[in-house]
Amino acid sequence: MRFFIDMPLSTETTAFLRQLGHDAIHARELRMQKAPDEKIVEKARLEKRIILTMDLGFGALLAHAGTQFPSVILFRQEDERPETIHRLLSLNLPRLDQDLQAGALVTIADKKVRVHRLPIDG
Repeated sequence: MRFFIDMPLSTETTAFLRQLGHDAIHARELRMQKAPDEKIVEKARLEKRIILTMDLGFGALLAHAGTQFPSVILFRQEDERPETIHRLLSLNLPRLDQDLQAGALVTIADKKVRVHRLPIDG
């Protein structure tokens, strides 16, 4: 899979995904750490990347855009340490593959994972 890792997720997550064989790029590597969400969505859509973020604004942006891509994984748990993010990715990526490839907004919270297929109805 191809990923765009948004701020404030750690660059360690980029390295972790690369070790798993994924194509991952961090916003910092592209000097996009202060880029507006719309620019990030456009970059991810053009490069067919899945956005990993903690920014709630992406859900509203995707709903408003009415598009099928890019997919977004939104982390909403208390423990935001890279080790926790990596554990959650390891546990959930294999079972989310089909949804992410089809276009989805995935929310990973402390005790549950929610999947909303894109486009999101208004």
